[in-house]
Amino acid sequence: MNCPRVFLILIISLLILSSGVLALDSKVPKDGVVFVGENDIDISDCNVRAGDEIAFWSSGSPEGTPDSRAKVMDARHFFVDPAFFSGKTGTWYGLVSKKPVFKVEDPWIQFDVVEQGIDHEPEWIKKGNLVSFKISTNMYVLSERPGSAGVPVRINLTGPNETVYTTLQSPTGSYNLENIFVYYSPFDTGAAWETKDDTIYPEGEYTAWASILVNDIGEKNPG
Repeated sequence: MNCPRVFLILIISLLILSSGVLALDSKVPKDGVVFVGENDIDISDCNVRAGDEIAFWSSGSPEGTPDSRAKVMDARHFFVDPAFFSGKTGTWYGLVSKKPVFKVEDPWIQFDVVEQGIDHEPEWIKKGNLVSFKISTNMYVLSERPGSAGVPVRINLTGPNETVYTTLQSPTGSYNLENIFVYYSPFDTGAAWETKDDTIYPEGEYTAWASILVNDIGEKNPG
C-alpha cells in the first residue's frame, strides 16, 4: 500500500522581498555590525558625523592609503551602499580620526525544511509527519541592537493550486509564518507544520523559501 506523500521543492533564497523598516532594528550601537544593503539606519553613535569620510583598509589597520572610502551624508539615515561596501567586510574607520565606525558584513541566509519522523527521503515528506524549519543567517546579530528582538524573517510557502500559506497547523495550534524573529543561528522553529489534514494540505508539490524583512535590504542588495 502506497503512503500518501506531500512533495516539497526546497528553494534557498537570499534576502528576497524585503518590505519596510522596523525602527527597533535601525539603530546601530557603537562598534556594531552593519550589513551591505541596509538602508536608512542610524549610525550616529558610531564615532561619525554628517560630512565625515570613512575608510576601509584590507589589512585591518588604519595605516597608509585606504582600499576604499565613502562619505557619510546623514549619520541618522545611512545607506550601506553595495557600490562602496560589497566585499569590503571588516572594520571601517574614520578617515581622519582613525576611530572604528562599524563592522561590515555581507548578508546571507540559508533555509532548510526538516522532516521529523523515520521515513526520510530526499525532497519527499511522508503525509502525517511533522515538519520544522531551520533558518541560518549572519543577520541574527541584529538582536544586539537596542530594543531589537532579532532579524524578522518570513517563510513563504505555496502549495497545490497556487495556494499561499501564511499560517500552518502545528501540534500546539497555529504557527504564523509571517514574522519570525531570528536571534540565534541556526534557528529552529520546532514542529511548525502538521501535514496530516488532507483538506488543508493535499498531496502535491509545495515550494518554500525565506525572506528577510528589514531595512530594505532585499531591494537594495538583491544579489
